[in-house]
Amino acid sequence: MSSEEPNTAVVLIGNDIFFKPGSNAISATITKREDLSTCLESKAEPSSLDSFHLIMKASSVPTLFDPDALSSFVPLLRPSAEVIVHIMDNPGEEDIDTVKVALVLANLRVESQQTGEGAYIVSAKLSQ
Repeated sequence: MSSEEPNTAVVLIGNDIFFKPGSNAISATITKREDLSTCLESKAEPSSLDSFHLIMKASSVPTLFDPDALSSFVPLLRPSAEVIVHIMDNPGEEDIDTVKVALVLANLRVESQQTGEGAYIVSAKLSQ
């Protein structure tokens, strides 16, 4: 992989998120729960990503987010990569817990959490 190829991936869950990733990012939008685990299959090489963003609305957590799918992205991450999950539209505690448990089960360690303006953002890194 050359240094000019993207090393950031952005996955949007749901078709009601109005966000356009930069041209230097690999991106995918999924509208079916079963598509999450394979959405980057042909777009990213193993150990090629420095950052991975997952963006969804709180209403998508129980319907479109597949907690088991997070582990399918781990082989794409470089050892120091950061995984950032953005949950918008005032997520409830159950939504937040679902995402945090999914991160841990994917062998990712929660590094930081922040809330503000109706959103919850959690950052994680590979557990060493």
